[in-house]
Amino acid sequence: MSLLLPMTAWLIEFELSPSVDITLANNTIIEHKDLLPAGKEGRSAMHADFVKRWVTDLNESILEDYTVSTLLDPRWKNWQFDGCNIFLAATITTQNPKRDCDD
Repeated sequence: MSLLLPMTAWLIEFELSPSVDITLANNTIIEHKDLLPAGKEGRSAMHADFVKRWVTDLNESILEDYTVSTLLDPRWKNWQFDGCNIFLAATITTQNPKRDCDD
C-alpha cells in the first residue's frame, strides 16, 4: 500500500506521459515522434485515465490512507513527495513537512 503513491506519481509523470519516448524490454527506444497516431492517442487516453482515477476522482479518505502509509514506510523517508500539489496538498499535516507544494 505504501508503494502506491510513489509508483503512481512516477507512472503518470514519466511512463505514461504522452510525450515520453518508450523503452522496450530489449532496450530498444521508440521515440515519441515515431509513434503512429493510434499509439499516441492510446498513450494520451491511458494517461488521462490514470490522472482521472488517481488524481481528480480519488476519494479523499482513500488518499489519506495511502498518504499515511507512504509517510510511515521507512523506504520513503527521503522521498520529496514530488507532485505534492497533485496527491498530498490536502492531507499532510506533520509539523515540519518537506513538500514541494509549499512554495
